[in-house]
Amino acid sequence: MRVISLLTDFGNADEYVGVMKGVILSITPDVRLVDLCHELPPGAVAAAGAMLEASWRFFPQGTVHLCVVDPGVGTERRVLACSGQGHFFVAPDNGLLGHLVRAGVITDAASVEDPGFFLEQVSDTFHGRDVFAPVAARLASGLSPSELGTPLYPGDLVFLDRPGPVRGEPHALAGQVIWVDRFGNLITDIRAEELGRLTGAPGFGNVRVEAAGRPLGTLRRTYSDVKPGELLALVGSRGLLEIACNMGSAQKVLKAKIGTKVVAFTGGEEKGEAL
Repeated sequence: MRVISLLTDFGNADEYVGVMKGVILSITPDVRLVDLCHELPPGAVAAAGAMLEASWRFFPQGTVHLCVVDPGVGTERRVLACSGQGHFFVAPDNGLLGHLVRAGVITDAASVEDPGFFLEQVSDTFHGRDVFAPVAARLASGLSPSELGTPLYPGDLVFLDRPGPVRGEPHALAGQVIWVDRFGNLITDIRAEELGRLTGAPGFGNVRVEAAGRPLGTLRRTYSDVKPGELLALVGSRGLLEIACNMGSAQKVLKAKIGTKVVAFTGGEEKGEAL
């Protein structure tokens, strides 16, 4: 039984996710559906890409990852069916899959244009139901991306304008918050391996962090390494730099949001203004 994971910004207050599932099951009734997340902020393409990158490898081989965060719905942006490392990915060509292309996960891609693979009536405002869900169902039924559409070179897909943290001098990285989880933890686009390159040695012992202009000291290992109510920086389960507050919300303390600046550096006490 093939699995389809669903990642959207549709929320759970409306019928949108349920109807997408109904379309999939009407085409491929023996598939297993897994809700990865539906509470992404509307149009948060970068957060969706980061969440997908952190999650796909924990699913079984053959899983179809259906990702619909699509602020360009109804426009001429391409409908992608991709594959790599035994997994399949369906998404709009708006940068959502760029993380996986850069990481070498996606090795085959196709642009699905044949209306025969969509629902008969296609709404200009709900391609998740009428376009992406049917394409994911076709992949789950055994079709390959090349059977669904025109092959594309993965490097020709759309990438987000800001691919990641900016390297500064002498040893600093400027990143940003890309997601705020339900605990108020601030997930950034700075990866553990990038922090490691700052030090030039194993571990992150001398890496310091600033968030929203506020110094947080060196990286910690767990939330309880500081007192309740104190802020800290650590590498979370996704392998990304996170800003947290022990027994509290870093988002509320820092009044942070998606796009808030975060700087990691070695050397001097304050580098935030240099980047």
